[in-house]
Amino acid sequence: MMTFFSSIVFLTFVIARVTDSYQTILNDLQKIMYREKCGMIYEAENLVSVNKNDKNKFPKYLISRDLEF
Repeated sequence: MMTFFSSIVFLTFVIARVTDSYQTILNDLQKIMYREKCGMIYEAENLVSVNKNDKNKFPKYLISRDLEF
């Protein structure tokens, strides 16, 4: 009986620890995603920064479209 109650207490502790770790990751997820996006943008700009005067690759205006539902 003592082993059963000890295992219940241990499992409760493990579940609480996992939940806490998961919550920490969720709180920092946006920061991590923005940091990774900025890093990828920086790398991409460094790769194509050699020929920024090329009018075909870098036009003067960008056109974007949004879908309406």
